Parts: sequence; structure tokens; C-alpha cells
Amino acid sequence: NFTHSDNFTHSDNFTHSDNDDEEETIHKPTTINDNSEAGPGPSTKMYDLVLDALAMHNHHISNTNAISNPHKIALQNITQSKQILSRVISRHNSDGGPSNINSHSIPTAMSFNASIRCAANTNLNLSTSTDDALMLRDAAIDIAFGTYDKMLRCDTVDRNSATYANMLSVVRFFIPDSRSKGNIVHGLFNKAMDEAVVDDAVVNVVLLMAEDIASKTVDGVGAYGPDFHRWVEDELKLIETQDDTGLLVLPARWNKNSDRRKFANAASLY
Repeated sequence: NFTHSDNFTHSDNFTHSDNDDEEETIHKPTTINDNSEAGPGPSTKMYDLVLDALAMHNHHISNTNAISNPHKIALQNITQSKQILSRVISRHNSDGGPSNINSHSIPTAMSFNASIRCAANTNLNLSTSTDDALMLRDAAIDIAFGTYDKMLRCDTVDRNSATYANMLSVVRFFIPDSRSKGNIVHGLFNKAMDEAVVDDAVVNVVLLMAEDIASKTVDGVGAYGPDFHRWVEDELKLIETQDDTGLLVLPARWNKNSDRRKFANAASLY
């Protein structure tokens, strides 16, 4: 039953990195005599704009039929996002990690969330078992959960509402229908509750997933398992009542950190 989320209280299970040394040195400061500072190059803000552009490009190619081989292009964008984020983290480490005072090389919430959003915006048909489709699925899961883990290890950012909304979208599009999928969704939602960053976007992704499986049953049981269906019906459906603003009315303990942790301002996508 969905009574405890211990499986999701530590992010080591989600670590996906091609460079173990990088993971271990995100917090490693350089000494005062170290000459390995990040050299001249693009600032974090410049990298963030490119990451956002890649995410928007994947949204575009997922909503048009005018592009040939969209799976391959989306895969290239996700791969580039992963490489750019690694570059951002590397420059931050070179400037001292936790002791970095160079505002031009400090990662932002946008740096991480735009990378996850690049995968979350990729809503392409994966029913075909082509190599490009399978590689796209694997790359999207890898960058999403790998970036989710990196946010915990980075000293400059906190995971926020955008992090969880995009993570849930990745699970929605790329994890096969199964009881495990329901468990992952429930675990991520519980983590968002623990961090008090549940907002409309987070809840709406889960409700969309409930709609996705409304007609999918296996022996009369929901495609994500009976516990997931019961949880949505008993807990999440109760908060669909809207106030005059058209926003969901959520318990204050769920979202007290939602606006404070968002990048730039409360209306930010990141």
C-alpha cells in the first residue's frame, strides 16, 4: 500500500552519470592557491538560455508533423542538454564549488530544470520499436533522473515545483504502464509534499495520468495498480475544487515553499 515513501527519500537510486568523479566533486572546493578557475567562456545565464531553447525545440517537434525523423532530433537535443549541464557544473566546481563567488558560473534552478524539461517536452509516439525511439526513451529517463539527483548534490539550488512537474511528465511519457509506474509517481509526489513545493502543475500532471489510464484496465484493475487508482480517487480528487482565480485550492503545508524556490519569480516556468 501507499503508506510510506522511504524508497524515495534518498536520491542515490536515481543516479545516472557517465562520470562518477563529477558526481563526487560537486561540493569539492578549490584551495586559495589553486589556479584551476573556470576560464573565459559563456556564463551560466547564456547556458540557461540554450537549455531553454532546446526544451522548447523538443516541444515544437512533438507538436508538428512537418519534421522528418523527430525521434532522432529530440534525442540530439536531450544529449546536448546533458552535455551543457555537465559544463555548467564543471565551471562551478572549477571556481570553488561551495566557495564560488563568481555569479557568472553559479548554476541556477533553470540550469537543472530546463534539462529535465527538455525530456518532459518530448511527447512523441514510442509505440514503434525503432532504435531511435528506444534510444530516446532511455536518454529521456537518464537525463531526468540523473539531473534530479544532481540537484540534491549541488550546493546552489533546491528542487522546486517545476522539478517535480517535469519529472512526473517524464514518467508519464516514458515509463511503461505498470504498478511500478504508479509507485514512482506516488513516490515523487510524496517527495514534492515533503519539500512543500506541490503546486497546480504538479497535481495536474498526476490527474492527467489518471485520465490516461481511465480506459486501461488489466482484469478490472487500473494500469498503474489498484493502490494508485485508490490514492488518486481518495486524496487528489478531493482538491479539484477551484477558487475564483481558477487555481486549485491546495493545503498550505503542501506548497509553502513553492513560490520561494522558483527561479526568478513566482510565475517562472523554472
